[in-house]
Formats: sequence, structure tokens, C-alpha cells
Amino acid sequence: MKKSILIVSSLVIIFIINNCSSSRIESENIPGSKVIFATSSETEPEWVKSGKIFWYEPKDEKYYIVGIANNQSDVGFGAAIAQAYALKNLAQKIQTIFNSNFALIEVGNSEDIHNLSELLISVITKNIQMSVVMSEQYWKEWQMNNGYQIKHVYDIYTLNQITKKDLERAISLAIESSKNNVINPDLRTRLDKFKQEVQSNLNNQN
Repeated sequence: MKKSILIVSSLVIIFIINNCSSSRIESENIPGSKVIFATSSETEPEWVKSGKIFWYEPKDEKYYIVGIANNQSDVGFGAAIAQAYALKNLAQKIQTIFNSNFALIEVGNSEDIHNLSELLISVITKNIQMSVVMSEQYWKEWQMNNGYQIKHVYDIYTLNQITKKDLERAISLAIESSKNNVINPDLRTRLDKFKQEVQSNLNNQN
């Protein structure tokens, strides 16, 4: 009896394995299909799973920014694109805080504020380029069938970081240099307040 159960169990396991294997082979050959071919590690990192793209870690006084580059043909080039995306994301975070802080200034200054915003974010981005470091990388390799050929592409995720001190310095230097192009005294005063507020706002974005 036990021997019969063992034989049946073995047959069931073999059937399941063969069925899964044949299903994958079939799906790989279907035009328009896209299946996972390989990953850089067996388990997906928590920072990828979480879906967060920006947060501050008080214990190590660092900001973390996730960069993503999809459908890339090369891992190295894709990682560079993902890091550039992370840098852009950080700049956009700062710009959003800037816009909210300057929203209450009278409408007549809107053009000056727009020009100041573009100048400020441009300088901040330039200042932080050398300070943003890629600390981790994860990729998924996909096999795609477009009906004519099978090709492989990568989705690449990079975890990037910048210290609170480096970001603080980059923002401070950008504000001081931008003030040279600001004549409006209200804007100059608001810039000084912004320098104090931006770090606090970034620290609370988790």
C-alpha cells in the first residue's frame, strides 16, 4: 500500500514539473510574450519591493533615491540611466518644495519665480552630481518574443544615496549663487527662509 502511494506521488510530482516546464516553453514561444529569464539575485531587495523612490534615514543621516531604467539592452548603460533618473527625481522633489514655498508670493512676480526656480534647480543638480553614490543595483532580464525574433532586455534598479551634509551644502551654495541674480527683495528674503525649510521638508518625505 505504501509503495503504491509513493509511486502515485512520484507520478504526480513528475506531471506537475513537466506541465510547468511545457507551460513556460509555450509562453516563451507565443508572439508578444515577455517572461523573466534571469535576475541578478535570487531574492528581490526590499528597497525594490517597497516601491518607494525617495526617503531619509535619520540613523545614518542619508537620503536614498531609487532609479529605474526599463527595457535596456545593456546592464551597465542602463544602470547609468537609472542613476540619472534618480538624480532627476531628487531635483524634482526639491523643485516641488520650492514651488509650494513660493506659491503665496504675489502673481506679479510669477515670471521671476519661474526663472529663479529653473536656475536654482539647475545649480543644485550640478552641485549634487558628484555626491550621489550608487550603493546597490538589481536587474531583471526579460525574454521577449515579438513574433519575428526572441530578444533579451533588462529592467534595472539602482539604490543611490547622498549624505545630509552634502545635500545641505549643495542647496546652500546654489541659493547663495542664485541670489546674485535676484533683485526683488521679497524673493531674496524668501530664498533665505527656503534654505532653512527645504531640509526639513525633505526629511519628512518617507
